[in-house]
Formats: sequence, structure tokens, C-alpha cells
Amino acid sequence: MRDMTLEASPIAAERSRLAGFVGVWTGQGQRLASPWGAGGETVGTWTARLDPMALHLLVDYEETLSTGGRLCGHGVMMVDPGDLKVLWFWFDSFGFPPLAPARGAWTSSRLIVDKQTPRGAGRTSWTLDGQRLVQAVSFKSPQDEDFLMVSTMTMRRSADPD
Repeated sequence: MRDMTLEASPIAAERSRLAGFVGVWTGQGQRLASPWGAGGETVGTWTARLDPMALHLLVDYEETLSTGGRLCGHGVMMVDPGDLKVLWFWFDSFGFPPLAPARGAWTSSRLIVDKQTPRGAGRTSWTLDGQRLVQAVSFKSPQDEDFLMVSTMTMRRSADPD
């Protein structure tokens, strides 16, 4: 049974922000050449739904590159009850398991999460504007001073998930 004392708490407010991602989002984007593959135009679908208790956002992602490559991924997003940061556990067809979740927070309508791995630092952001969602992924190798853009995708909500 859900603890109703959390309904008006700060964690409930943060969880409700994640609910804004619920839906089926489709769009086009750009993947830049990286150590993990060639670049090109992309078409993708991001399907997000809440778990039965509305504690976790469950995401499935599929992207097709104009050259025929494909990326599939699955994610779980949640709010850390300790510090109210958003945690993002991401598994994709590149095959690197998450050693730890990406962590981040909202800045206005933009959610930014960062993670550190042996390969470098990753940053993903989502800007949510009603029926429009912009995702940007960047990476910084241990030798780089700045993050380099890896991909961008602009999507529109096309439906509610099943």
C-alpha cells in the first residue's frame, strides 16, 4: 500500500515532474560520430510510463540511424529520497552496464543528469515543453576538457503508453 504521507512531500513533487515524461514520443535527431559508431540522421521513439505505484519512470527507447545502425535502450528514472536528486539507470545496445546511476536535477523545464564511468563522463539532458521533448547526450573522455555532443533528438508526444 502506498504511503499517503508522502503525497504532499517534496519527494512527491519531484516524482510528479517525472510524470511529465509519460507518453510515446517520436522524432528525428542527429547522432555525431563517436568511439561507439558512425554519425548521421536518426529517427527515434521514446516510450515512458510510470510503474504501478508511480515511484519509477520506465523508459524504452529505439533509434534508427540513416545508415542503418540501430540503438535500443531501457531506463529507469527515480527520485532519490535522501537528496531529491533524479537517478537514471540506463541499459542500451552499446552493452556497457551502469556501474552507478546518472544523477541530476531540474533547472526550470530541463532535467540534466551526469555520470562518471571508466570511459569518461556522460551527460544527458531532457527539455520538456508541453508536447515537445528535446534530448541531448554529450560525453567527455578523461583526456577532454569539455563535453562533446554525441546526439540530439527532438520528439513530440504522439500517444499515451499502453
